[in-house]
Amino acid sequence: MVATLLGLFPQFIPSSPLLIPTLALIAALVFLHIVLFFGTIFIDPQDLATKQSHRDTTYTHRRGFPVINAYSRICGICCVDVDARTYHCKQCNKCTAGFDHHCVWVNCCVGEANYRWFIGVVGVGWVLVTVFTAATAWIVGVYSQERTRFEYVVTSLVSKSPPGMSKAIVAYVCLMLIVGILSFMAISALLWFHIKINILGLTTLGYIELEQELKQTDTPTALHQLSAWRNLRDRLRKRTDTWSFSSGPFSARRETGR
Repeated sequence: MVATLLGLFPQFIPSSPLLIPTLALIAALVFLHIVLFFGTIFIDPQDLATKQSHRDTTYTHRRGFPVINAYSRICGICCVDVDARTYHCKQCNKCTAGFDHHCVWVNCCVGEANYRWFIGVVGVGWVLVTVFTAATAWIVGVYSQERTRFEYVVTSLVSKSPPGMSKAIVAYVCLMLIVGILSFMAISALLWFHIKINILGLTTLGYIELEQELKQTDTPTALHQLSAWRNLRDRLRKRTDTWSFSSGPFSARRETGR
């Protein structure tokens, strides 16, 4: 089935001098995505002060109980004084410098050291999902407009094509199209969220804490207003002269580490 799908593309794609470079670019993006993915996993964002410390690995994992003392900034597990932007991840059981969040998809913490790699994974993934969704939609369009030719190509690709093989392939492609659309929506929301919190100078943890703060204090300015284009534009204008990546999520953000 998959081999047949791969064989459909060269049969219908118009001859163009840009075809080979385009396919090469897609292959390069896939390779880049893999490199960024493993970079996110293997680059350790652990706080340097805690790497050589004697860590208690037998602590009781309790939600809602901060491990780092808010006043002394001493981690009760790593037994060292940590930076204000450091947070002890209870899933990884280590202090993460510039903690953003613990990503369940890559099963590691995302912090100052590997945040750029993580954003690269999300950004390149968005491009690849967009291409995948567009390609599946294109195959469905070809079937609806050139059904006879489509069935002929399927028959030529599969020497012993059973009756209804072309319809089965189209059904499979439609399923992949639905998956692609849902994936595109999810990764677009994730990418926009991280663009937004970088403009606002927040981490994921900082955004969550701010949301809880607004809910507890009944602040008239609701959290959803932070996502308004006007607020983002105003904040961006104020930071135009000094904007850099380092002035985003890891310097001018709220002091949210524990």
